[in-house]
Amino acid sequence: MRGASNMRRLAELYGRDGYQGTFKPPVAAPRDRAEVVHLRRSNDHVLLAVRAGAVVKTMRIGAIDAAVLQTLGTDDRSRVHGALAAIQREVADASA
Repeated sequence: MRGASNMRRLAELYGRDGYQGTFKPPVAAPRDRAEVVHLRRSNDHVLLAVRAGAVVKTMRIGAIDAAVLQTLGTDDRSRVHGALAAIQREVADASA
């Protein structure tokens, strides 16, 4: 009988069948994309100054598939990919 009394208490708190409502799934708060403030070549890498909110970070990237590029917007990511592709072509031409 003890279970029945607990059900009665739940019914008093949450309605007749103990329904507690729906819970929204936890979702990360959206944030703005980072943007490239400055881009230049450094030997066979690209040096970037990237602003994310109020913070500016410098990065040295040498690969097109660097994970940090996913934080950039599409236009900025394309600029960095183009610069890296041009550097890789120059390096390949120089070694051939």
